Amino acid sequence: IVIGFCMGLVFYSVNVDVSWRYMISLGAIMPCIVIFSSIFIMAESPRWLMAKGDTVQAENVLKEIYGRDSDVTIVMREIEDAIEREELAGNM
Repeated sequence: IVIGFCMGLVFYSVNVDVSWRYMISLGAIMPCIVIFSSIFIMAESPRWLMAKGDTVQAENVLKEIYGRDSDVTIVMREIEDAIEREELAGNM
């Protein structure tokens, strides 16, 4: 609501015939920019990496999340168990 109000203030001086077009285009462009920029910022999912067999990279990502000095073997074991349970449930 606040963002919509601010956009109304930003486009207050713009001609009424085109201001709605600018607002709609910003509503489509801004989320695309945020999603595209998050590709470079966000780390890959450790669960997805382990499901694909890349346990070394998954361990590195988990150490980034929990801290370099932390022991992530318990978390990795829990992820492996969850993946195995899902595979067994899918085969039934």
